[in-house]
Amino acid sequence: MSLLLNVDKICPIHFFSKAPPFILDRAMIPWRPLPFNSLWILGLAVLLADTGFHYWLAQEDGRPLGQQLRDHGFQHYAWLGLAFVGAGLAVTSGRWWEALLWSLFTLFTIMSPLKKGHRV
Repeated sequence: MSLLLNVDKICPIHFFSKAPPFILDRAMIPWRPLPFNSLWILGLAVLLADTGFHYWLAQEDGRPLGQQLRDHGFQHYAWLGLAFVGAGLAVTSGRWWEALLWSLFTLFTIMSPLKKGHRV
């Protein structure tokens, strides 16, 4: 019994490079919307990392969390994360009115820090 594996059977990249286009439509992972879905996932990751970092920083400095979250450093990345979430959900929305609402949300998250005088 040979321990060598046939790479054509197990390597998905090699398989899809030789596959006809209709195979991509029936793939287990929908590859076409993946970049658009990654926008809102990236936004949530930025929000989680920003909140976690400033929670830790508040504990290190002995400040209340609310005071730390009002800091410009937190708000800058929070608005950026919300903009990514809104943009990702606007692009992946199935209905026109959903896309419009998420687009308005994204515009609000971009314009709000600019109104307050923060640089983006």
